[in-house]
Amino acid sequence: MKWPNEVQVTLPTRARAAGNKLQLSAKGGRLITECYEEEVPHFVNEEIAQRYGSLFSTLPHFRQTGQLTDTTSTYITRKNGTVETVLLFDRNGQQVTVLNELIQMSKTEARDFIAFVFTRYESVSNIVFNAITADLGGLHYPFQQFICAEDIVIGPLTTVDAYSSSLSKNIRKSIRRQANALLRSHPGFHFAILPREAVSEDLVRFIIGLHKARMADQQKISAYTDDECDWIVALASTLGVVSVLTIDGKVCAGTVCCKVGQGFHMLVCAHDPAYDLFGMGTLCCHRSICEYVARGGKQVHMLWGRHAYKTSLGATPRQFDRIAVYRSRADYWSNVDKVLFAAAAGYLREARLWLMNAESQDTFKGRIATRLWRVLRQVKRRVIAVKQAVAEANNKPME
Repeated sequence: MKWPNEVQVTLPTRARAAGNKLQLSAKGGRLITECYEEEVPHFVNEEIAQRYGSLFSTLPHFRQTGQLTDTTSTYITRKNGTVETVLLFDRNGQQVTVLNELIQMSKTEARDFIAFVFTRYESVSNIVFNAITADLGGLHYPFQQFICAEDIVIGPLTTVDAYSSSLSKNIRKSIRRQANALLRSHPGFHFAILPREAVSEDLVRFIIGLHKARMADQQKISAYTDDECDWIVALASTLGVVSVLTIDGKVCAGTVCCKVGQGFHMLVCAHDPAYDLFGMGTLCCHRSICEYVARGGKQVHMLWGRHAYKTSLGATPRQFDRIAVYRSRADYWSNVDKVLFAAAAGYLREARLWLMNAESQDTFKGRIATRLWRVLRQVKRRVIAVKQAVAEANNKPME
């Protein structure tokens, strides 16, 4: 039987899962739980952006990636009229998959949702969260948790002056020196954040093209595939904030960013390789970050990829986990193929992070890790180059 579109279940503030039963503890305040079965209400778009501030938990992202379907349901909790949780999920057979990614959930939020799903859907044996941060210590259900994603973040931010002061003295001096050198050589240079109506698909693709050109100049392959370029263009049309650095009217550097809540997500930062001497990429990125802060930004998400310029501009990595929760130990072991695959992927990711962290250390271990990491990168590039050559030879897109 289908659950009506609007069902409100009144629960105390805290709910705890004990075995397979929902155990309620009354501690001040009332939590209203709403579930919209196979429906995403119109108000979710703004609520989910304000609550999590994650680009990967927005309706435009879900639509572009094909995750938002006719069977997507919405779980919402409110306390004293304020939305506390907004989760979109799909139920496929015995599994519930949460669509929200790169979000932080409190222990109570996560436990309440898990208890809600296992209580409501008796046929569901496991719940999967992709790329979240949550403490599930003490959970009465068996679960598996591994690092699966990373976001390089600047923040929390307050003012432009405070952000600039947080940078090292050497970085501030380097930025001033590069800016002065650029001004002396090219007095016609200008930086601007463009209004939404001035942002076109051609401009976004041109900035991506600058990145591809620079990678080609370094004999590297750009990480931006055709699908990723389409994804960036689609999001920029609804959430985009684009900055450009021009010389005599010609775009020589730019960033493509998406604003979600009080956070800015930088999807592309690129410059013309002809201006490498002036550190134009770093200049454009720094100026963009300052503008984001001036416009009320509290965090700047530079996403994955540990590049030196991100660290120099004050970014630090945050880890997110893939979590699979099972109704019982029998359900856990009946999905042993999924458990083993997730464990292999998780340990591989942790080994990769160990190499990346060791690489930054000036020790014997760091030097060995650096050599090994370089070998792995070379192997990866050669594999990609071979695939690309084969695809071009067959005149078909690379898989």
